[in-house]
Amino acid sequence: MAHHLLKLDLAHHARSAGWSAEYEVAAPDGSWRADVIATSPDGIRRVALEAQMAAISITDIDARTNRYRAAGVEVCWFTDRKTVPWLDTVPSVQTARPDDGVVQVTAGAARFEPKWCEDRADCSLCECEDCGAGIDGTLLLNDASE
Repeated sequence: MAHHLLKLDLAHHARSAGWSAEYEVAAPDGSWRADVIATSPDGIRRVALEAQMAAISITDIDARTNRYRAAGVEVCWFTDRKTVPWLDTVPSVQTARPDDGVVQVTAGAARFEPKWCEDRADCSLCECEDCGAGIDGTLLLNDASE
């Protein structure tokens, strides 16, 4: 049930961001099957959103990540497990679902910042010049392998 709920959340949030989202999409050659494939509004980017609730080794998750990359599909792994050896080795996010039922990001490629500035082009929260303050447009996530 937790796996199914997380897939629903991932698709919902992709759609809320203006992307399309489909469940259980397989590669034409059968080399991968994504829990959710999110496609950018312009159709150029495809991102596999993987709800990884079962234990998986670093070797196996690296191999699956590389299959997506070879097919030109970006991937991000999501888990609610407390301990995962691969959390910072592949693009990944750790989540929690508190009693209110709202999924929260607790670790990984993204995190909640309570002082987030909606209008980054006119943001005065940070002067480090490395967080995106003062830059128009959406933030780009760096590939975790870089």
